[in-house]
Formats: sequence, structure tokens, C-alpha cells
Amino acid sequence: LEGDGTGGRLVQARDGSLLITSAVPEGRGITSTDWPQPQQLDSDMGKVLRINTDGSIPNDNPFVGRTGARPEIFALGFRDDQGIAIHPRTGALWLSEHGPRGGDEINIVDKGKNYGFPEISYGHDYSGQPLNHDRTASSGMEQPVYFWTPDIGPVGITFYTGALFPAGQGYLFGSAPRGGALST
Repeated sequence: LEGDGTGGRLVQARDGSLLITSAVPEGRGITSTDWPQPQQLDSDMGKVLRINTDGSIPNDNPFVGRTGARPEIFALGFRDDQGIAIHPRTGALWLSEHGPRGGDEINIVDKGKNYGFPEISYGHDYSGQPLNHDRTASSGMEQPVYFWTPDIGPVGITFYTGALFPAGQGYLFGSAPRGGALST
């Protein structure tokens, strides 16, 4: 498996497969239109990938057998997926995504779904220009569970499963280096 982009978080799903993130190399001076790969099924950039622990591809991945598609792709349309965690009760994959100049997101990632970047976003390019005329929704593209504008720069996320604070069981915690934030 060859990975493109940045990111590279990894978590093991309940079924034993590995879920791996791959972001796009975007930053100041690079516009999102220069990196259409999150919407392209022939690129691993801007995706959540799913492989078995031996490196093989699970037969039930959503794009297995589809001409022109990488079979390891589990979900697509991400910019800079910085944190991933498995929900302790449901087993769902949650992901924190660092958007450009706003539009940081929390997503619940489902198999075969498209999370929209760069076609839809709540952020702007670093130039200040809107992404796709400020389009935040499009048919066939998922909405985030939560988004921040202005951005906080979310990185790692985890679910609380400890015994010390019973009222916090199942809460999602996310860290953000911008201003030393911790969000729940």
C-alpha cells in the first residue's frame, strides 16, 4: 500500500481491520483547487483507507472491483484528517478534520461516503477566497456532526472511557494547539 499526502493516523476497527487517514498537502500559498484528489477514486489523498493487518484489502470495502478506483478506499472527501477514534459503544469511526481558514469538522465516517472536500466546505482558502462559491452542501455529500468557524485547528480526539468521571462516559474529547483548547 502506497500512501499519498500527509496525516497518517491509524486505528483498529472492531472487525480487526486497520483504518488509516491520508490528507492532502495544503497550506499557505496552495489553494484547494490545486489538490482535487480527495474527490478522485484513483488517489489515496484525502481519504480514509481500510486494510487488513496483513496488508491485504478487505473484500467488503466499498470500491473493491470498481474500475479506476483504489480498492483500499473506505471513505473520501477529507482535507486534513488529524484525529480518529472508534466510539466505545457503537464502534463508529469519528474523525477530526482541520479545514482551511475555518471549517474545522468532526465527522462520523461511514463506509463509501463522501465528506465533500474541496467541493463543499465551511472554510476558505488561505488566500481568503471562498471554496466553490461558499458552497456548504451538495447532493451525495455528507455534513459534519460539528464544525468550527473560526477554526481551532483540531488534532487528536479520544472518547472518555475511564471510571474517575462517570458523567463523562462516552464524551468525545478533542485537542487543538491553537490557544491550547480542549473541546468536548
